[in-house]
Amino acid sequence: MSEFKKRKTSIYRTWQSVHDMDNMPPYIATDNLKVTCPSEPNLVPVIAGGATGGIVAAAVVIIIVIIVIRIRRKRAKDGESTGDGETNFGFDGEMKNLKKGSKTSIQKSQFARKVEDLHADSNLIFAKEYKVIKENSPSHATEAAEQQSTRNKNRYTNILAYDHSRVKLLPTEDEEGSDYINANYIPGFNSQREYIATQGPQNCTKDDFWRMIWEQNVNVIVMLTQLIERGRRKCDQYWPNNTREPVFFGDLIVEMESESPMNDYILRVFSLKLGKNVKNVKHFQFLAWPDMGIPQTTECMLYFVRGVRDHTPAQRRGPIVVHCSAGVGRTGTFIAVDHLMQHVRTHDHLDIFNLVLAMRDNRTNMVQTEDQYIFIHDCIKDYIEELEHEDEDAEDGNVIEERK
Repeated sequence: MSEFKKRKTSIYRTWQSVHDMDNMPPYIATDNLKVTCPSEPNLVPVIAGGATGGIVAAAVVIIIVIIVIRIRRKRAKDGESTGDGETNFGFDGEMKNLKKGSKTSIQKSQFARKVEDLHADSNLIFAKEYKVIKENSPSHATEAAEQQSTRNKNRYTNILAYDHSRVKLLPTEDEEGSDYINANYIPGFNSQREYIATQGPQNCTKDDFWRMIWEQNVNVIVMLTQLIERGRRKCDQYWPNNTREPVFFGDLIVEMESESPMNDYILRVFSLKLGKNVKNVKHFQFLAWPDMGIPQTTECMLYFVRGVRDHTPAQRRGPIVVHCSAGVGRTGTFIAVDHLMQHVRTHDHLDIFNLVLAMRDNRTNMVQTEDQYIFIHDCIKDYIEELEHEDEDAEDGNVIEERK
């Protein structure tokens, strides 16, 4: 044996020669040991926890939204801007309670100067204001007007009565849509239903028109159109041709008691009879207002509005009915002027911008053109000047009386 082999044998031992010298106990696997392969992780607790957290977060968001909405509604009711455009007032708020700090509210003492500024640069600011009105005018449901049984009762297919503010007639038996008429309540200075804005009656709606006059206890009708304008039918005649010739409209008997031509308008007096009951109604037809236009002067408009008010009972029970052809342009302009003429007598500020939006919240397209919007301002400017002259004359009269 070589020297190397001898040294290897003496230093390195084989397993057989040393295995009995190992004192470590042998590893013995347990008999009940079961080895399982890894499966999909159980995510139910995680999902449940995430869903619960999502529900809680959503609830918090909903609560915040409800609080914000309530705050905005309160502000809108108080006449404040909600931040989402100009506040619109329907039956839940009165225009006479507008905040003096409104961006579109104008001091009465500064109104004449403001109107001059609005007229500058060919009515540029007027044009911008009216554009904002059109862009921010609300739109509401018109389901009643779109029923098959009521479509023919609308003079124009694009001028329909809003459901939330429409005048409802007493329904007749077995006649679908018998409660519908193309008419809406409009808030005024004295009442939330001071006016009824409606279209010019058609042949098929004359009976409905007079039913509305009777049921709503109307004392005054304002007509702002002629029957035919520029060769087109704008309104059908809904009253008798001659005095003392009663005519049946449904169950109602309408008789013209008198007809009196005035400056720029005609005053008619009607009697309505249903059985033994009789009511009197005054009818004012303005003759100096072209379709889609404006009267030639503010003077004739102010004269007419004053004439209507002078004949309107202070303690009347029902609304004033106002109509032109569609019941929106000239009708909206008249209502705005009449409303504001009462407003400025007792208030030191006015807001024509929001007044127009308020009317449009109850009937579509009220004050239909930019010229009509401008005309309202011009009328009220001249009316305020008249009031100032009246105050000056009254003061002069008092001075003279004191000197005596």
